[in-house]
Amino acid sequence: MVLVLLVRPDPKTIAQNLERYYPGYVAHESERPAVAEGGGLGVWLRHFPLATAFANSFAALGTMSMMMAMTALALDHHGYGLSLISVSVSLHVVGMFGFSIPFGRLSDRFGRRNVMLIGNVVIAVGSIFVGTSADYLLITIGTFLVGVGWSCVNVASSALITEVVGPTERGRAIGLSDTISQSSTILLPLAGGPLVAWAGLPILAVVSIAVLAGPVIMLARLREPSPGRYAHDAEADATV
Repeated sequence: MVLVLLVRPDPKTIAQNLERYYPGYVAHESERPAVAEGGGLGVWLRHFPLATAFANSFAALGTMSMMMAMTALALDHHGYGLSLISVSVSLHVVGMFGFSIPFGRLSDRFGRRNVMLIGNVVIAVGSIFVGTSADYLLITIGTFLVGVGWSCVNVASSALITEVVGPTERGRAIGLSDTISQSSTILLPLAGGPLVAWAGLPILAVVSIAVLAGPVIMLARLREPSPGRYAHDAEADATV
């Protein structure tokens, strides 16, 4: 809290008054936000790169939360004790946050789209391990991979959002992304228990792949000629 209070002036104030803080500065065309300021929710959801980021955040976080909630159930179902379950979940958390900086660098070098695609594939593979294996090591590797995949998607989608939305509205855009993605942490884990009771643990892998499929298709349609630069697809926007 103290560090936050020491931030002066507010970065939003700087963005609104660049000429005051940087006399003579003229923004290059590539630095201008792709989404017009003041458009709000409707404009953001019709903008294909932004909608793709929102969809991937929703699917990745929801799937990760469901698998995280079900990992303990899967390990207990196969007879593993609390200590081993705790280690497995801890390694999952390492996967979630331990590689954020390298993933950010990869996103800068190879593009947000590519890192999100890789993240979704890693989540799917991890979900298959958790849902179909009875081996402790494979389940633990699976839940670790799910965390790693979510980290890829989270880092890259956050970068995309900040690039296409103007600096004075980034807070609102990230807030909307969090609202959309966090709703999945309620819906998917809530559905996970009844689904496992009905069809067994392998249904987790099926649900994960199904949830990720739509966002992956959107990524396949997203054009990113260079990292952080997106070819605006008006035709795609019209279908969102």
